[in-house]
Amino acid sequence: MRTTSVYSGKCDVYDTLVMIHEVEDFSKVKIYHHFGDVVPLRIDSKKDLAPFYPFLTSMMISSGDEITIILSSKSFVDIEEAEWLQWKLDDLLRYWRRCQRKEQPFDRDEAERIVSWRTGDKPESHVMELIDRVEELGDKATVEDIHDSMHDMMRKELMDEMIRLGWDEDVAYKWCFGFERWLKREG
Repeated sequence: MRTTSVYSGKCDVYDTLVMIHEVEDFSKVKIYHHFGDVVPLRIDSKKDLAPFYPFLTSMMISSGDEITIILSSKSFVDIEEAEWLQWKLDDLLRYWRRCQRKEQPFDRDEAERIVSWRTGDKPESHVMELIDRVEELGDKATVEDIHDSMHDMMRKELMDEMIRLGWDEDVAYKWCFGFERWLKREG
C-alpha cells in the first residue's frame, strides 16, 4: 500500500477516499466538483473516481459512513506545475529586463543558470522553452502549453491507473495530458 499519493504528492482525493477511508461503496459518498459552480459528480466506483485522484479536497463533511466532498477546481498537478513554471518565468523576465535596462545582450547561458537546477549536461526542455520565449517575446512570454517532466510523471501515473481500472487509453491520455497534447501525439 502507498503511504503518500503518487497522483499529486498532497493529501488529495485518492488519499482521502482510497487510502484513509478505504471506500469501496460509493453510494454513501457525495462528490462535487467546483467548476465556478459546485457540480455533483456521479461516482459509482474507483474507476469513476480515478480521474479526480490528483484533485485536492476543498471541503469534506463526514457523518458515520456518509461522506460529502467538494473538490478543488483543478488538479493539484496542473496548479503546482503552473506555479513552478511561473516562478521560473518571473526570474527570467527580471533578468531580461535588467539586460534591457543596461543595454546588454540577453545571455542564454546566464538565463539558464538563473532558473535551472540541473545536475546533468543538458537542461530540461521546459527551461529552454521558457528561455526561448523570453528571448523572443520579452514581457509577453507566458507559461502556456509548457510542461515539466516531474508533473508529466505524475500525469503518467494517473493515466496508467485509469487504464488499469478500465478507461480507454486515448480517453485517459486526453484527461491527464490535455486534448492539445493528444492531438500532437496523434499527428
